[in-house]
Amino acid sequence: MMLSNPHNAFTVSPYAAADDLNVMDTIADNEESRLYPIWEKHKGRLIEISGIFYRIMSPGYRNPYAGPDYRDAVLSSPNGKVVRGDVEIHLKEKHWIQHGHRDDINYAHVILHVVGAGKASHVQQT
Repeated sequence: MMLSNPHNAFTVSPYAAADDLNVMDTIADNEESRLYPIWEKHKGRLIEISGIFYRIMSPGYRNPYAGPDYRDAVLSSPNGKVVRGDVEIHLKEKHWIQHGHRDDINYAHVILHVVGAGKASHVQQT
């Protein structure tokens, strides 16, 4: 699986720690930025994508401009392959399409769509 191809980017919900879940209950739909510090503390943790565990080597750096929330994230697969790309964070999986990212070239290098709640799935891009 090539995660660098935007058609193979995935949606994941890494917010499994009790503290993270408590925060999730207090976040309104317009407050997704409250997820950023939670994502940033996932450096070194494992996330599961389609039954394969990837280590978050770097969550990337916060993008202050238009486009994905984080640039240059680094994941490592069990076989040691390093995957680099962008990360977009939303409260809900459906926000990917609602915010127009599927058709936006600025999101072509997204390897991971992190959501506050939901299941892993392919990111839809045209």
